[in-house]
Amino acid sequence: MRHSEGEYPPLDEVQPVLAALVAAYRVADEAERARMRSCLRGKIDAQMWLLWVAGEWARGHAERRGADDFENALSALSLEDNGFDARDTYLALGVIWHRAHRSGGHLVPAIERVAALSSTGESGFAAFLLGLEQSSFLREDVLPHLTAETLPYEAEE
Repeated sequence: MRHSEGEYPPLDEVQPVLAALVAAYRVADEAERARMRSCLRGKIDAQMWLLWVAGEWARGHAERRGADDFENALSALSLEDNGFDARDTYLALGVIWHRAHRSGGHLVPAIERVAALSSTGESGFAAFLLGLEQSSFLREDVLPHLTAETLPYEAEE
């Protein structure tokens, strides 16, 4: 366990491990995905890494132009499963939506595919993700800023 934020290793050291974890999650069957989400529940450091890497994959899309950047970012959030804080998940989703829009991509098909991998039920991540388009968060904090280089809240992070 770390004692301060300064004790985290650099993201570039952790990113390959997270990429492999997310790739395994995307191809796993439903039972294995549920087990993976369960293993991460309450592991704050791992959950934070997934939130961070989701935002970084979306932000880095303009440089990499990876076909799966946004779907990988959404899958990282699905694996994190709103375990840390739904507000932080919304912030990451906002960055993903913003960058997908700025790159000319349409995020809804990826959202639907990742929702199919996600936890279900009224409080599951699938419902949370599928509700993004109708959320006041998207309407108030993302959509008015689609032409901006970054979202206003990114400067606060």
